[in-house]
Amino acid sequence: MTEYCEVAVPVPLDQLFTYKLDRGISTEAGARVLVPFRERRLIGIVTELHDRAPAFAAKNVLELLDESGTPALTEELVRLGRWISVYYLAPIGEVFRTMLPLTAEFRREVLYSITDEGHTALHLAGNSGSSARSRRTPEDQDAEYRVLNYLSARDNALEPALRLATRASLDILTGMLRKKWIARFDVSHRTNAVRTRQVAQLKTAEGKLNTNQRLLHTGEARNNRNPRRADRFRAPGASRTRASRKPRFQLATAVCARKNSYCCRCAYLCRDFAAWRNWIRQDRGLSGGNEIRA
Repeated sequence: MTEYCEVAVPVPLDQLFTYKLDRGISTEAGARVLVPFRERRLIGIVTELHDRAPAFAAKNVLELLDESGTPALTEELVRLGRWISVYYLAPIGEVFRTMLPLTAEFRREVLYSITDEGHTALHLAGNSGSSARSRRTPEDQDAEYRVLNYLSARDNALEPALRLATRASLDILTGMLRKKWIARFDVSHRTNAVRTRQVAQLKTAEGKLNTNQRLLHTGEARNNRNPRRADRFRAPGASRTRASRKPRFQLATAVCARKNSYCCRCAYLCRDFAAWRNWIRQDRGLSGGNEIRA
């Protein structure tokens, strides 16, 4: 069993990175893996499996995202990605990222927690106030102490919840990371990409529905909502049913001779022009034959 693999991660660097396989993870070339990269977690593509131990302590592959025997990229696609990277002088990780499917099953999450230095800074600020030598504006200092207060009351917090509760920007959090007041952890993980939709269905409840609810349930309210409008679009001699509210005319444009422009009421053209003309005449109560033309 191989112990190491070469992984192409989507970063602007034209090189591969060596990771260690353990915890019973068995992968193959072209498969997607979740690997740690500095302080983040990224999805990479395995390009090679080997037993050559590197001169440094290799990090472990966190998780295999593809099922065994079904890699995201086949051998032909892996060779094609390598050729594109060499021919166009592009980072191989960026090339493979454009060839991957959508990462809907991967959720990126970042946690923040307060450190011992942060507890000390919060205690000093509560006793003696903010430092006069601080280069931060009073508004930024207030935002920093809001973050420390929020994190001191809990073990950790997600980045969206932390920023929403404290109204702190990314610059504020980055500055607090440099001061080592807070710690940042990337806990991105795999999620289920299946989407579910909930649909509400009205059940029959005799004696519990009022008149309007019964009309909505049976579908009669749509037919009887505007009887005059339904009569206007009913063909001559047709019964007052939902199927015959409006004749089945193909959408087209007709010209009204009286206005010499496009008329919205003449915007229906039947396959049989004679039937369409007769229907328009009866609808408008016209007797002459030169008032409407198409």
